[in-house]
Order: sequence, then structure tokens, then C-alpha cells
Amino acid sequence: MVQIGETEMGWAHRVQYQDGTLITPDNSSWGTVVVGNQNIQGERLKTQLYDLVTLYTDEYMESCGGNPITSFTIYIEPMENGAYVFYLLY
Repeated sequence: MVQIGETEMGWAHRVQYQDGTLITPDNSSWGTVVVGNQNIQGERLKTQLYDLVTLYTDEYMESCGGNPITSFTIYIEPMENGAYVFYLLY
């Protein structure tokens, strides 16, 4: 996901703000999430994660009233039963 964001989307990857604070869903913007679990894994999960990153084109962000993304963080939150929530934070 990081490689896709950097190479295909042209964004800078970062995990903390300039003051050293870690970037999390509580202190950043995010939209759609992807949940990986026993039913969504392998190629299906890979496709959904790719689509999550590539959805946020400049045109898409503008159509939602937002600014283009210039930097991003991938945040993964563990859940019950071995599931994970994947966030694209910007």
C-alpha cells in the first residue's frame, strides 16, 4: 500500500506529524476502510487494498470538496477473531 501511494499516486509517506505525534485515525482524515478477516484475504484483500489507495485521486478528492492528498499513512488496527481494519490516513 505504501509503494502504491508513493509510486502510483505520487504521495509522500509519513507516520508522524512534524512535532513527532504519531498519525492515527483519531488525529487525521480518512474515508473508506477495508476489513481483512477470514472471509476477505488473499487476492480479494489485495484488490480491495489497492482500490482503497487508488480511489483517492485528485479528481475524487475535489468532487468530495477536499484538497488533493500530498502525504499519507497506512494504519492497521487489529480487531477480534484475527480481523484487521486498514485505514488510509491523509
